[in-house]
Amino acid sequence: MIIGCWVNKMNYKNLLFKIDNICFTVLIIFALICTLKMAEFCLSGGTLNPDISLYSITALKYAGIDYYGIVNPEEIFYTPIISFLTSLLFRMGLVDKAAIIIVSAIFGFLGYIGLYFLLKTRFNSLLSLIGVVIFGSTSVVIFNLSKGMIDIPALSVSIWVLLFAIKSIDDNPKYFLITCPLFFIGFFVKYTMGFVLPVIFVYYLMNRNFIDVVDSIIYDKSLFKKKFMNYISSREFKYILVAIVIGFILAIIISKMLILDYGGSLTFFEQSVNSFNGNKDIIMSNIFNLDKSYYIDNFSDFLFEKQDFGLIFAYLLYVILALGFAVNLLNVIINSKFIESKRKSFKIKHFKKLLIVLLIISAFISFYGFKVLENNMVSNIAFICGVLFLYSLLNKFPCNEKKLSFNLLFLTFFMVNLIFFSLYPHKTFRYALPLLPSFVYAVVWALESIFDFLTNGFKNNETFISKISFDVKYSNLSKIIAIMLVLIFMLSTFSFILPMEFNRSNEIYQEVLYKGFSNDLDDACEYIINTDPDYHSKTFASFFHSSRIIRWNMNVNVTILDSEDSNLNSFDETDYIILYEDLEFDNYHKIKDCRDFHIYYHN
Repeated sequence: MIIGCWVNKMNYKNLLFKIDNICFTVLIIFALICTLKMAEFCLSGGTLNPDISLYSITALKYAGIDYYGIVNPEEIFYTPIISFLTSLLFRMGLVDKAAIIIVSAIFGFLGYIGLYFLLKTRFNSLLSLIGVVIFGSTSVVIFNLSKGMIDIPALSVSIWVLLFAIKSIDDNPKYFLITCPLFFIGFFVKYTMGFVLPVIFVYYLMNRNFIDVVDSIIYDKSLFKKKFMNYISSREFKYILVAIVIGFILAIIISKMLILDYGGSLTFFEQSVNSFNGNKDIIMSNIFNLDKSYYIDNFSDFLFEKQDFGLIFAYLLYVILALGFAVNLLNVIINSKFIESKRKSFKIKHFKKLLIVLLIISAFISFYGFKVLENNMVSNIAFICGVLFLYSLLNKFPCNEKKLSFNLLFLTFFMVNLIFFSLYPHKTFRYALPLLPSFVYAVVWALESIFDFLTNGFKNNETFISKISFDVKYSNLSKIIAIMLVLIFMLSTFSFILPMEFNRSNEIYQEVLYKGFSNDLDDACEYIINTDPDYHSKTFASFFHSSRIIRWNMNVNVTILDSEDSNLNSFDETDYIILYEDLEFDNYHKIKDCRDFHIYYHN
């Protein structure tokens, strides 16, 4: 009998191993198809986005092939890491827009893999696969996946930083030696990566029961020195300290070698501080929008914009979320007596009431900071404090601490980004990509709750304090639903992206590449290159965004014109002007129309 149980156990482990391998293989295939197809589509699309051109110009500097000494404005150093990685491909001979698209595609692929393992720290492999497939099926990911922009790389690094931070806190503090340097690298990819830091901090304090420690210290003041000295001498603290030192040294090296040595300045550090402090200096642009509810109001489009049946898929996910919340709420109500009987108390009398009051105050300050002060720093700090108070209160009930801390981790990750980007004066869907992992986590959490209900119902009170199970123990109905969801979202994604072909008049082309820019600007640059063999000795002028593409295409400096300048018609400082607008100039005559773009030469 013992041998039979052992054999059955081994067979069950082999089955789980096979399921893990199947899920991971499906993930790899899905991620490769998505990244490669979108990279191919972007490569066929002609002109680069102005921002991507800027990153590529910096890469020319890093590769030492900026033959004509393009002036480096401060904005060039927005993302030195992406530009540096692109420059490695330039050094190998791939001096083409394909280089930065390849870098972007690699980061996108790694983002899929990282999200899968991040979800697997909480869910089984099948649920984790569902989460990644839903993530990869969304329009906001598809449109930015292999585009060359920095949003997907920044999100990918954030996911991996969160993954290693969780492993550092839950399993082994040695992983801090990876977490901290990776965070600083991510910050140099995009400064909004910084929002992952308070999320990690909250998760750390929750898992170390910070509020309970405060409760114990206040109850017995002699404990403070003992606990403090124990922590200072702990292995964990030493690894954290070493990791922070390594991270700062790495940040100094990157700042010195990739920014200061090339004549740049650390302006995006100042930009980061200003943004986090609710800076009101606003630069008007075509994405200027002060509507604080923009992302919530447009969340369905954010998920499945321009996709067939996109609204149906969005509402399907909303229904799953609603059912998951309903199942958990009913579970609490039905098992209320069990929950109350197992509740733990604080050591200090009335400490619970104090926490409730602090939670209410935090919620009010967070709302006031968002709605009235419009300061994301105030709102986010208050929200984070509220999460700690909420965790401490809920943790006194019979629940799995790891499940609770994970739920609040992703809630925090969602809210700190939502608060910041809702108050940020420039809004576009790609800015809000950091909202997506938390939304996907919530959907997977809801599915887990639904599957548990279909398998076990509400009969087992111990579900509140059970350990996290990574085994696939759901009913056959639950497994069928899970597999169907994977197939539906995968097929929907493939049917959306595989037929994509380059077409300048196609709305999807305009969305994935860049609205308002076409191959016409490439044609204008090519015309000058072919007709003026001495063009490198000439001077050029254009409006802000066009100037970046001209610099990249022609490897020349470009004077930036101000469209609001009342003296623009009398401009007399360069040889060529290349404009999207058809204007009249006193000192220039038009020499070529390249459909939407026009070339003017000095009289």
